[in-house]
Amino acid sequence: MTEARRILWLQPDDLYPTQLMDEAWDHVIYIFDPEWLRLRPHSLKQAQFIVESIGRLPKPVSIYRGHPTAILAALRHVASDLTALVTPRDNELLSYIQSLPLDHPLTWLPPAQWLSPPSGSYTRFFKYWNAVKKQI
Repeated sequence: MTEARRILWLQPDDLYPTQLMDEAWDHVIYIFDPEWLRLRPHSLKQAQFIVESIGRLPKPVSIYRGHPTAILAALRHVASDLTALVTPRDNELLSYIQSLPLDHPLTWLPPAQWLSPPSGSYTRFFKYWNAVKKQI
């Protein structure tokens, strides 16, 4: 009998090493999903922030571009158990992921608190970034 292998699927609001280091993961991934990017476009600065944050994590992360259903199906040989780390703060992303027709069961982990939310709401990433960058 083979042991279940686990994938951690990182989300944009959860690029902090606490969850990554608290448990053993066989494979850590980040997916740039074109459909999600069409629904919620990312600025170049936001994409750069995501990539730089991933690069600073203490474990290697495989970055993919494509629809999560296809990518996770291709990774089926890597893991039989998939754990997704999704922050409930972003209800739109949570709803989008829950609507995907995935073959893998998803386990929702509690959100990591790595940046104190700034006061006010920001529609532009660079304004949000200017409000929180001193915390990093």
